[in-house]
Amino acid sequence: MQIVGYMILLVFYLCYFIKMFQQRKQGIQTDHMGKGKQGIQKKIEIMMKGTTIATFIIEILSIHINLI
Repeated sequence: MQIVGYMILLVFYLCYFIKMFQQRKQGIQTDHMGKGKQGIQKKIEIMMKGTTIATFIIEILSIHINLI
């Protein structure tokens, strides 16, 4: 089951990054969190970005140690 979990995660993020790359080729920038902001709004968006990255790490760890 771990291999299936890894494969699902791989397909999901592969689709996500392919879409982001294709949009960038069309001049669409998709990563705006924390850019061009100031004060508390910038801090909140940077914290959200960090949480998103932490979620990915937790997903990998949960599959690896069989928490699903």
